[in-house]
Amino acid sequence: MIPITLTMNVNLDALQAEYDKLKSSHAELSRQLAAVNEELKPMKDIRRWVGKVISPEQSEIESKSEPKHSITEKMQYYQGKEKGQTQGKAKAMEQDVLN
Repeated sequence: MIPITLTMNVNLDALQAEYDKLKSSHAELSRQLAAVNEELKPMKDIRRWVGKVISPEQSEIESKSEPKHSITEKMQYYQGKEKGQTQGKAKAMEQDVLN
């Protein structure tokens, strides 16, 4: 077998600088995470106690999604709505004139 030698060109100073940068950002993010966890603690307690009172079947929320309408249906709806508003205004003006 032929021995294979690998040479690696690694800039240790650049690696150390990147490590120091990551270490400082990790410390900052850890402080922020601790603050967020303090805010979340009461909510987690509430969820825990609610979970003890309500069964899993009761906690499921039934969501009724709105039916999907095509763009032409939406346009017809809005045009009819605008037409109804203008007709309503015209009738109100006629009533004012008659009174």
